[in-house]
Amino acid sequence: MAVVILAPGFSGRCLASEPKALETKGFFGDIKKSGEKTIITMGTGDPRGLYFYCGKRVEKVINLTNNKYSVIGRSSNGALDNITFVAAKNLDFGFSQLDMLLRAGSGTGEFNGVRHDELAVVTVLFPEVFTIVGNENINKIEDFEDKFISTHLPGSGVFQNSAQFLKIAGLSNSVKKVNLNMGDTEKHFCDGQIDGFFSVIGMPGSIVSNSISKVKGAKVIGLSKELKNKVSDSIRGFVPYEIPVQTYSNDKPVSTIATFAVIFTSKSASDESVKMLLNTIYSLPDFTTAVGTTRGKVRYISRENAAKLLGGVKDLKIHPAAADFFGIKK
Repeated sequence: MAVVILAPGFSGRCLASEPKALETKGFFGDIKKSGEKTIITMGTGDPRGLYFYCGKRVEKVINLTNNKYSVIGRSSNGALDNITFVAAKNLDFGFSQLDMLLRAGSGTGEFNGVRHDELAVVTVLFPEVFTIVGNENINKIEDFEDKFISTHLPGSGVFQNSAQFLKIAGLSNSVKKVNLNMGDTEKHFCDGQIDGFFSVIGMPGSIVSNSISKVKGAKVIGLSKELKNKVSDSIRGFVPYEIPVQTYSNDKPVSTIATFAVIFTSKSASDESVKMLLNTIYSLPDFTTAVGTTRGKVRYISRENAAKLLGGVKDLKIHPAAADFFGIKK
């Protein structure tokens, strides 16, 4: 298998305020035409993260080469925000984690019984690895007790998965959680104001590499076999995973879990727009060639492996045009 996406200063408590109530009507504007082109809006993520990078990459290529469509990639807090906006038809496409999209379809977890049957997957791009970084005093997950750890912003998949993970690990009430974006997370970890952070990110993740290189004794924290299996069994859409040697200066594989980054839309999205997006993605060298998928910012899954994964996940809704593109019968 060939294998990437803002809060104020820190004072020892959760500083990022809860997101404002989502006023979805007209949130991204009502303009759907730009000259003779039809505008497609796409929710990405944190400006320093891989959802944002990938979204902007696709946006640039389509806007330069396509005569019918124009794409506007919008920064957001992440997967939960994107699901909310696509479901409300205020975004056309969005990035999400596979596990969150599965919960959205079933109405479980953070979706509180509200089923989003209207959402459908377009493609899967890369593994998103649950990566835990700690300072020199953190050697195992239990060492975070009474310590400060960033779990990213509400509206992100990292925030949701962090809460799930801490509950399963029995640390929900003993870890001091702070909600910081990627830039502030790295800043406050490097200046010693937080002891670590959680991330769900494609490899290699710059926030992880940068933080480890700047903080003496910092490292990626692995999970015990028991906890890894317990978490992957409890959170549908996650699987056991090992971070390879020397990914983050680690001299041996790091045991953890991973899900997958997906692009999704509404089932009502036009077949033409879905196929246009897929044809663009899989015409780019970094999404399709061996060199591109191993030397770029992220290691993408090939078109062939995307088809295998999408076709193998039970109850996963796939847009009809995407199913046709990948040759999937569901």
